[in-house]
Amino acid sequence: MRKWMLLLMCSLLLLGTALAEEPSYELPLDIDFANYPADPAGFTEDAYHDESLDVRLETGSLRGVQYHVAYFQVKSPTQLRTAIAGRPNESVAALPSQMGKAKNAVLILNGEYYIQRTKDIFIYRQGKMFRDQPDPVKDVLIIDDAGDFHIYTSRDKAAEIQAFQDEGGVIVNAFSFGPALMIDGERIPYREDYYFYPYERTGRSAVGQVGPLSYAFIYCPQATQKEIGDIAEALNLQQAYNLDGGNSSVMIFNGKYVGGKKRNTEREQSDILYVVSAVAPD
Repeated sequence: MRKWMLLLMCSLLLLGTALAEEPSYELPLDIDFANYPADPAGFTEDAYHDESLDVRLETGSLRGVQYHVAYFQVKSPTQLRTAIAGRPNESVAALPSQMGKAKNAVLILNGEYYIQRTKDIFIYRQGKMFRDQPDPVKDVLIIDDAGDFHIYTSRDKAAEIQAFQDEGGVIVNAFSFGPALMIDGERIPYREDYYFYPYERTGRSAVGQVGPLSYAFIYCPQATQKEIGDIAEALNLQQAYNLDGGNSSVMIFNGKYVGGKKRNTEREQSDILYVVSAVAPD
């Protein structure tokens, strides 16, 4: 009996030690957190890998429209983050490359340039509310604390968002640009009355969710709003959401512009989305 108990205690001790050694990839939500630097050895020309993060870049064409997509899988939802150029709601802009470098970003996508709009906007960044008045027309994207996307398109978004929170939903990041491109694997019909020059062939950016903790950034050098939505559908994204475009549209991987963008064409902006490693340096 004593031998059996001793074996059991040893087994429990070994199990506890193994659990204690399981790495944690959780990063602070604090928007001022500088993040861990990526491993230089983890980069190739079009990919990055470490124990917390996988990134893969691809280039394609759909009906003559060129696109660049960066797929990435993270171990923690805290690795998909946002940054701003100044303080919350401050009218300050900076180059996305500079904002991302300051945050040790592996991958960067432009945000929505939220400071250009001063009313009817619902904005959260890294768990902090900046604005709380959803526009009846503009679609809203919420990224929750599990890293899942929720997109609201009705005219009564305030009630839908409140219901989400009443049910225990936690908002980490929220955007008020749009339009929605994909919701639950279904293509959202193109809306001719939506904002932001839908017919113009210009730079376009979108963010999408593939599955749990699996995402995609899309950058099109020249596309209409409908065309980038068609690309999101062709890529089989479950959720997809259009972000700021034109000269604001930019994707940066390992400090290099994706898709032919150059430093002299990079536009200062108020905010970015970015992805980081969660491996703490030795």
